[in-house]
This record gives sequence, structure tokens and C-alpha cells, in this order.
Amino acid sequence: GLGQTAPAVATGAAAPSDPLALALTQPAITLGGEPLSILYAGLVPGQVGVYQINAFVPWWVKTGMQVPLVLSAGTQTVSLDVRVVQ
Repeated sequence: GLGQTAPAVATGAAAPSDPLALALTQPAITLGGEPLSILYAGLVPGQVGVYQINAFVPWWVKTGMQVPLVLSAGTQTVSLDVRVVQ
């Protein structure tokens, strides 16, 4: 998960839809080495403990079958290869 949110959501409770529960620590994402703009990072409304990240992918990001996607949040980093098409 992405940690604490604002507003805080009790453990085991569904995330609210108004207002949205935003992650207090914003993640950083790169795709093919290009930094992506984060549009939303927080809990999915109506779900329990499920986070969602929406990011803008610019047109110039490298396409291919194994493009590295790197997500960093707090002290944790995860990397995986993804398929990127236009």
C-alpha cells in the first residue's frame, strides 16, 4: 500500500468517494526512464485497502515489449517490465 491517507480511513473500512482518500506520501513513477506526472494516488472508493495510481504517460515514452516501470513510495521501490504501445 501507499500508507496513510487524508482523510484517514479506519482499518477494514471501505474508502470514501467524497472526499477521496489521498495518499499522504506521493509516489514517484518512471516508465522507460521518463518521470510520469501523478494525477491521483490514493484509495479506491468503496474498496478496502486497495490503492490506485493514475499517471500521465507522455507520447515520447519508449514503446516496446519490456519497458521498465519503476514505482517508488517512501522507502520502497518496485520495478517490473511492461508492454508499452501507442
